[in-house]
Amino acid sequence: LPVNVPVLLLEAAGPESEQLARTAAASGHLVHAITDAATHATYSDGLNRLLAGCLITDFTRPSQALKDITAYSHRIGAKALLTVNEYLTDLAAHACAALGLPGNDPEHATAARNKAVMATAFEAAHVTAPRTKSITSPGELRALRAA
Repeated sequence: LPVNVPVLLLEAAGPESEQLARTAAASGHLVHAITDAATHATYSDGLNRLLAGCLITDFTRPSQALKDITAYSHRIGAKALLTVNEYLTDLAAHACAALGLPGNDPEHATAARNKAVMATAFEAAHVTAPRTKSITSPGELRALRAA
């Protein structure tokens, strides 16, 4: 990306996210964080100073968060959206798709966090992976342990 391009970072809290924000800002990008009110209150003064902007949304309401993100992105002209927060990968994939930005396929984004879904996707695509067994009840676990 050229310098002075707005980029969105889904959650800048945490050491990996903060380092990514610092690196992007040092590279000349205008970093905008997307966070919730409680987490934003924990941002350090240094992190707040390097951000070009911040959108406060409610991640517990993904549909509304997606609307907030797309509106904010259009307003600032964001050219990239990323996260290092595994809990936000699904939202990131949907936001990238809605904005026409490069990102993971929203249809398969859940597989990155749900090992049962990942195992099913690997099997369907004939990808070699360790055998996975999903346990759905205590009785099933007891039977498996007894075998």
